[in-house]
Amino acid sequence: MNGFAQVLFEDNFNTDTSANWTVLSGTSADENDAAYDAALGDFTVDFAFDYSTRGIPPAPNSGDKSTLGVKISVNNNDDTTGSEAMGVNLFPAKQNFSGNYALRVDMWINYNGPAGGGTGSTEHAIFGMNQSGEQVGWSTVPTGDGVWFGVDGEGGSSSDYYCFEADDTGTVSALPEDLAGLIGRNNTHPVYQFLFPAPAFETQGAPGKNWVSVEIRQKDDLLSWVMNGMVIASRPASDESFGVRTEGTVMLGYMDLFNSIANPKEDNFVVYDNIRVVNLDKDPGLPLLSVEATDDAGVESGGDTIEFTVHRSGDTAEAKSVDVVIGGTATEGVDYTVESKSVTIPAGAESASFVVTPVDDKLGELEETIIASLKLDRGAYEINHEYTATAILADDGDTATVSITATDAQAYERLAEDLILYTVTRTGDDSEDLAVTIKVSGSATADTDYEGDFAELEIFAFESEAVIEVSPVDDAEAEGDETIELTVVAGAGYAVGESATATATIRDDDYAEEEVLFADDFNADTSSDWNLQFGANNGVEDYTATFAVDYSDLSIPPAPHTTDESTLGLYLQVNKNDDTAGGAAGVNVFPKDQVFSGNYAVRFDMFLSAGSGAGTTEHALFGVNHSGDIVSRNAATGDGVWFGVVTDGSNNRSYASYVGADLKNSLPAANFATLIPSPPYISGLSFSGPGSPSSNGNQAEPVWADVEIRHVDGLVTMKVNQVPIFTVTDRGAFTEGVFMLGMNDQFSSIGSPDTFVVYDNVRVVPLESEGGVTVVSVNATDSVMSEGDSGDTGTIVVSREGSTDAALTVLLELSGDAQLGTDYSGAANEVVLPAGSAEVSIVLTSIDDDEVEAAETIRIDVLKNDAYFIGAASSAVVVLNDNDKEDTGPEPEPEVTLWGDDLDSADDTGWIVNKSSGDTAVTFGYDYSADGIPAAPNSDGSTIGIKLEANIAAPTVAEAVSISPAGGNFTGDYQVKFDMWINANGP
Repeated sequence: MNGFAQVLFEDNFNTDTSANWTVLSGTSADENDAAYDAALGDFTVDFAFDYSTRGIPPAPNSGDKSTLGVKISVNNNDDTTGSEAMGVNLFPAKQNFSGNYALRVDMWINYNGPAGGGTGSTEHAIFGMNQSGEQVGWSTVPTGDGVWFGVDGEGGSSSDYYCFEADDTGTVSALPEDLAGLIGRNNTHPVYQFLFPAPAFETQGAPGKNWVSVEIRQKDDLLSWVMNGMVIASRPASDESFGVRTEGTVMLGYMDLFNSIANPKEDNFVVYDNIRVVNLDKDPGLPLLSVEATDDAGVESGGDTIEFTVHRSGDTAEAKSVDVVIGGTATEGVDYTVESKSVTIPAGAESASFVVTPVDDKLGELEETIIASLKLDRGAYEINHEYTATAILADDGDTATVSITATDAQAYERLAEDLILYTVTRTGDDSEDLAVTIKVSGSATADTDYEGDFAELEIFAFESEAVIEVSPVDDAEAEGDETIELTVVAGAGYAVGESATATATIRDDDYAEEEVLFADDFNADTSSDWNLQFGANNGVEDYTATFAVDYSDLSIPPAPHTTDESTLGLYLQVNKNDDTAGGAAGVNVFPKDQVFSGNYAVRFDMFLSAGSGAGTTEHALFGVNHSGDIVSRNAATGDGVWFGVVTDGSNNRSYASYVGADLKNSLPAANFATLIPSPPYISGLSFSGPGSPSSNGNQAEPVWADVEIRHVDGLVTMKVNQVPIFTVTDRGAFTEGVFMLGMNDQFSSIGSPDTFVVYDNVRVVPLESEGGVTVVSVNATDSVMSEGDSGDTGTIVVSREGSTDAALTVLLELSGDAQLGTDYSGAANEVVLPAGSAEVSIVLTSIDDDEVEAAETIRIDVLKNDAYFIGAASSAVVVLNDNDKEDTGPEPEPEVTLWGDDLDSADDTGWIVNKSSGDTAVTFGYDYSADGIPAAPNSDGSTIGIKLEANIAAPTVAEAVSISPAGGNFTGDYQVKFDMWINANGP
């Protein structure tokens, strides 16, 4: 922070200092319960933990680049079903702090799964001050003392940011935002989105999977919580209404507020490093900066400028420079100019201003915004929620323009309530009604394919826009998708704007006449023709699978592909009959003796009932290429290629794709809010929103969804109402098999009895090869390069499978520690594969400098594009090694090799192999390039090595395998060096 603070306590955790700390734990389990002691002890605290073993770089305040810290995990040691919520605290022993002081620490929160987290990922890092060190403080139960704060790593929970406080009786309160002085509770808040941007942080708005500098302090009766230079909570420290303590020790901790076990559990933990408690009496502290629009209105002409002022509070002894980012709906250089985006507050001054000058043009425009935001500069100053300010830029009366956009550009033919929406927008003077002429074209036919009135469109006075609604008309013809194109025609009082034409699409719901390979309309009890598999964490067989259920009893209308008005179908439900806790469960049904391969589609009608109240987040499951022998229900178990669709639009893995037991991708329902809209589907449940094809029998017009799984040319595509949700490009070993229908509850909850799925009219039809499918992959063929050596380059190959008849532009994202143009050259945000070429190489060349740096990474990811699919190898990494060295004195003696083996031979003579069981393997002379692995960094280009495997066939117990050189006996001081590649399934 700065160099003036007196350090009262510190620990860099470079050694095992556990003797200097007190560890306390708490649990929500009943202390009279037999499992109480197990629940209370289900945590791990590792002092001097080498977090580089988890791929974590040195913490920002580790001056010696050490990677040792203290790691805390909870609910990860005991797999007992329904593990209880719990928390653990670490207090420095025999320490008491009072007056003006601060706790400062580096923090890394890790969680399982991708952005947004995985199963059971929501856990919170906690840290506090003014505590006795004699009571554990985590949630609001049972008791605690002092004040503490909590934050999760992946966002998306009911409260991602917490402020806790205990009163004089030990009663703990989770303070509301106003009393806590907290900016907001959830990662979606704009301040958190700004503070923790993606991709630097995996989940935008949440501090997980990256280092964060944390400070909590009390100074001059003000209690503040600061992360990465942003004050996110601030309030009086001695608020008498809570009777809060104002002295005591500090705390680091971790808690799981849910009775869940993360999967994989090893990925959930927090690491703290470089804790310091400092005296602030002689610390002037960092200034707090804010920005204000001191003249917040400007006009295009007439010299009416806009002024922003940067203010600071606190220390004013030195000049302070701050960089400003300018944004908003106005465009720099087109609508305004600004002389400089760097502002300097002079020494002794509390503020400095800068001017934005409007640019006059001839376009009639609506009011536009100009937003000034302060940049973060950790260690130089702090900012808070007043880091941004907005001014308004007004037009000077130019001719109005009218533009049109398709704000909801798709509708599904079968659903009249799935509206297409066009927005017609005018700029300039809005004081009078404006009649706008619209021309209609496209392949769809008015009144036959859609209904909508465009003849007399009017934008009313004091309105800037009008909305056109178009409703699809269902028919029984297989026409393919059709378009509706609306064009603005120039008229009295306006000119045509930049967006003159907008096109929308009606997705066809009809198929051409089908050859049927398999069908079941469930109009009779066909359960004897199907196999059923069920699994649950708690081992309790809690499911319902009813064939030929009459779903009209549930107020559900006939399914869309029913031709005889029958209302009989297949009903699946889990976790509704037994209240035993911890029953994350799933049920699958498979048609007997129906193995499919090649090009085909599975199609069916699905009624996904969300239910109501708590516990509505469950998933319909379906897939292809299954064995039929095991249940596929979550990332813990499964085979084949399969998918999950959420019941309530909760954005908690709303849509998920799996290959075997590996979660390949997950998408929130919000991504499909306009494609699978509400209405006609439901929203408004707890934690829910539009984008999920769910309904309820008690709604005015219950709605079915049409589902298709296409298995064509080696790709598996899942569609809902003809909306492509996922395309799986790598099926792994699962290339043929039976299809599956199912239902799961991955959250171990006993939820709404009205949460279930009904399937009807399932059929399998053959499909033709579509040809021309292009799959793009990337691979680092030379994954290590050295700075300063122009001949030692890195190479990443972008390749395609499929037709090479035409040139293909592939979009790329560049990331990693190394910076393009500063550390290396040779990459760009796109690459072109010429016609006739299946691949192109990106050759990376280092840029030499004089800085001593750690090894840096260059990562290239393939981005989505309609011209291709992304293969399983979607990213590649090259390591850039530094050539600069610190002056450490005389060069060491040359290295003497006592023994060595390049492992290029399949001959195992001279090696001793130790195995714990036969379910392990050692392969000498293994060519690892077959797995897409580049040559090892110390290899001569050979890709031959030794491959070790454990738990190959039946992963039931812990297994181990090792090798040792025969006759090897080394003594004294020596090192063992080797290259190692660890491969793991999943993302």
